[in-house]
Amino acid sequence: MNHNDIGSMHFMLRVEDMDEVIAKVESLGYQMMTPAVGSKGSFRYAYFRGPDGMMIELHEGDLPSAGRKNAAREEQNHETK
Repeated sequence: MNHNDIGSMHFMLRVEDMDEVIAKVESLGYQMMTPAVGSKGSFRYAYFRGPDGMMIELHEGDLPSAGRKNAAREEQNHETK
């Protein structure tokens, strides 16, 4: 299953230095599923599979505006409960 297939499951790790983390992931023997996509200085993401086969997304930089709005809405909904 690819990272963008319907029904795929993954979790995201926000990282400070995408290139450094990718180098570490590869040095541990894991293969990246995608290269780092996006633009340096804005936001970038890449995927690899962890030891149990779960897809892991690495994310560097700011979330796109739609992601920020959804995150803010979820936080607001959580606070009102």
